[in-house]
Amino acid sequence: MKYRDLLYQNYSNNFGAAKPANSSGQFSVFERTYRELSEIPKSGKVGDLGCGRGEWLIWLAEQQFEDLVGVDVAGSELKKAFEGRDSLRLVESEVTKHLEEKSDHYNLLHAKDVFEHLTKDEAVAFLQAARGALKEGGELWILTYNAQAPIAEATGAGDFTHELAVTPSSMAQVARATGFEVASIRGFVPARIGWKGSVRLWLYDLVTFPTQIVKRLRHGQGQSGASEQVELHSLRPDLFIRLRKGPERS
Repeated sequence: MKYRDLLYQNYSNNFGAAKPANSSGQFSVFERTYRELSEIPKSGKVGDLGCGRGEWLIWLAEQQFEDLVGVDVAGSELKKAFEGRDSLRLVESEVTKHLEEKSDHYNLLHAKDVFEHLTKDEAVAFLQAARGALKEGGELWILTYNAQAPIAEATGAGDFTHELAVTPSSMAQVARATGFEVASIRGFVPARIGWKGSVRLWLYDLVTFPTQIVKRLRHGQGQSGASEQVELHSLRPDLFIRLRKGPERS
């Protein structure tokens, strides 16, 4: 038996109380995180890859998005996610396989806490399949942990199924190699809207400021691949990666 077959059978419950079901409790975090959502047409086709218990899809439905589908290989997660919510469509499938079966289909693909579970070869296959499944001008949003953040090693080792870690620079590199336009790569701290969330952001940046100075001295301001769209020196614990499907290259 491969380790994924075992661990994904009952994924969240294997963490004990570390991953409780809590849909509405995350909505304020989503509001702060997904500032670019206003740019996506509410009539567009949206796919949530590795949707888990469906918190993000439930939130999108409350934002009046009309065409939503969730994809996850862990059937145990899907059963808990959509109890009493028959209006949300879901597919039990490995995400790359699902994408390979689509062509020019989605306006937006969302993959939160998915990319770090892939090997490098799988990550490239995933990006290529995602690009093929998007309509021209469509976007792939990836949320994953930041490998250059101070707590990255603990985050990576905190889940036995983690395989891959990226920085803003390495993510931009592989995105361009697989044909994507990099709309933006920014660091963020998951925090709710309100004064507590703002204080949390401020404290994190204050504590990591000395490390930020050391990193800039080590790599310099003009690190290769720098652009206004890519926060190369971000030390925030997570990355929000927006990739866009442009016209086919000649």
